[in-house]
Amino acid sequence: MEAKRTRRHLSEQAWCEVFDRFDGSGESVTRFCKREGLHTSSFQRWRRRLAATAAAPMTAQARKPRQATRQAPVASFIEMGSVAAADPAGRLEVRLDLGGGLVLQLVRS
Repeated sequence: MEAKRTRRHLSEQAWCEVFDRFDGSGESVTRFCKREGLHTSSFQRWRRRLAATAAAPMTAQARKPRQATRQAPVASFIEMGSVAAADPAGRLEVRLDLGGGLVLQLVRS
């Protein structure tokens, strides 16, 4: 006999924590939701709801500020020297590995 699935009702703060875990997982929405025991429709609905809330102007009583669950490391400035001195032809190529398989590559020639 198959066990009956019960609904999980998560608070806004709990959903924020879910999205923090998702952002760091590198998984697809479907795989992440399956691992976490969430419905993808609930995941998408809460994602839209929180995005709309973040985009709307906030008033003091509209919403209590949520506590950050983790802080991103602060990046420091990296001095790259004069671009003109690096290559007399003026070519510049910068590649940044942003993590999670995301790479930003800028090329100026």
